[in-house]
Amino acid sequence: MATLVWHASLQIGHPRLDAEHEQLIGLAGTVEDLVAGHGSLESIRRACDEFLHLLKSHCMYEETLFRKLPLSYAHLVDEHVFDHLYLIENVNSLAMRLCSGERGNDDLADFGKTMTGLMRDLLVDDVELIRCLVREGKLELGPHMNLGGTQLNVPGSAAVQVNG
Repeated sequence: MATLVWHASLQIGHPRLDAEHEQLIGLAGTVEDLVAGHGSLESIRRACDEFLHLLKSHCMYEETLFRKLPLSYAHLVDEHVFDHLYLIENVNSLAMRLCSGERGNDDLADFGKTMTGLMRDLLVDDVELIRCLVREGKLELGPHMNLGGTQLNVPGSAAVQVNG
């Protein structure tokens, strides 16, 4: 069973980001299910490759979007870019381990922890930067913009609170 499951309450109101967040969470669940169900190395490799490809593309798009903010936000954007690099490196390292055929018992737990980090990035950092874009007039509020308080409960971790 996937550690993370997409729910409409996780939407932030940006159609592309929301769609990609949903896809990323779905692909993470696929990888997790394949590892838990002892999927073939080839199926795990394909799922990891698809996940990493979308993750890299998604991060690049977000970074382009967030670079529209004035320089006064550079520290937030730089931190977000660093978090993206850290996340991609961790997912890539874990994917290589999962696909090597030398999986240990902790691999599934490690993948879950990595995905919890992804969820934190999706909910906390993205919402913060989307708020900045809206405040600076660089993005209009979408009809489903969720910038109010949201709480995310991820099994095996503390709840993440996103305050409005």
